[in-house]
Amino acid sequence: MWLGIGTLVLVVVGIVLSAAARRSDTLPDQVGQLHRLHTAQVEALEHQMSAIKVGDVKIDVASYGTDDKVDLTLFRYSNLPTTPQLDAILRGAAGGIIATGGTADFDAESVQTRNGIEYRCIPFTGRLFLDDPSDTSGQVCAWEEGGTIAVIMDARTAVAGDAAADAESAHEALA
Repeated sequence: MWLGIGTLVLVVVGIVLSAAARRSDTLPDQVGQLHRLHTAQVEALEHQMSAIKVGDVKIDVASYGTDDKVDLTLFRYSNLPTTPQLDAILRGAAGGIIATGGTADFDAESVQTRNGIEYRCIPFTGRLFLDDPSDTSGQVCAWEEGGTIAVIMDARTAVAGDAAADAESAHEALA
C-alpha cells in the first residue's frame, strides 16, 4: 500500500478542500522535460485516489520523472465548490508531510509570481513512498488559477526558485 508522504499530503489537502477524487487521464504526458510515469508505485497511487469520492470535486494525480524515478508528483483539484486560500492548501500539504515523519519548514515559505500566477513553496524532507530507501528533500508548491488548485511535490530540487520554475512548467503543461 502506498502510504508515504504523497498519500498523506493528498488526504490533508483533501480535508482542507472538503473534497474527494475521481481517477482521470486528463493530465499531460509530459511536464517540462519529465515524462509521465506508469510504475507500480504510481499506478497504486492513482488507483487509490480513484476510490475516493466526495461530492463533485475532482482530484487528478500523476507522477513525472526520468526513467522510473519520480521527480515530481502533480495533484490537480477542480470542480471545487469554493476556492480555498492557497496558503491553507500549502500548509495542509506540509502538515501531511510532517504527520508521516517528515519535516517541512514553514518559516522558509517562498512566494514567487511568474506570468501573473502566484506560486507558494515550502521545503520538505521525507519519504515519497513507504518503500523508499531514504528521505528525499524537495519543495511542495501550490498555485491557483480559475478556481482550480494544483500542488506539486518536487523531489528534483530543494531550491525554492527552481521548484517554482518546475511548478510553472506544470502549470503550462496543464494549459
